[in-house]
Amino acid sequence: MKELRQKQIVKRRLYSTPVLIILLIITGLIIHSTYKIVQKYRESAGYVNDLKQKADDLANREIQLKGDIARLGTDEGIDTEIKEKFNVSKEGEKVAIIVGEADNSSNTATSTEHWWKSLWSSIMGN
Repeated sequence: MKELRQKQIVKRRLYSTPVLIILLIITGLIIHSTYKIVQKYRESAGYVNDLKQKADDLANREIQLKGDIARLGTDEGIDTEIKEKFNVSKEGEKVAIIVGEADNSSNTATSTEHWWKSLWSSIMGN
């Protein structure tokens, strides 16, 4: 009988309001900490994706630059680059300048009158 009373006292103390409040607070702190960890994980995953994208962009840029370097390693590539940058030509070469059609768009002056004024004028017959 004494053992049963001892167990009831322990249960009563264990399930008392202050103990349950303390357990609730501890559970809340654990949940809050877990949430912060998940947020940091997601933020880090975003940074990793950004860095992977930058690495891919840099790898593509490296391939492009190696191609440009290989092209500039030839005489033809050097001549083309000089012609593009400095607008020059070799001796004996002729340059043709092609001019496109002139822009014949007419500038029609639109009325500066507000839409509601023009509507009112058409209603009133002015």
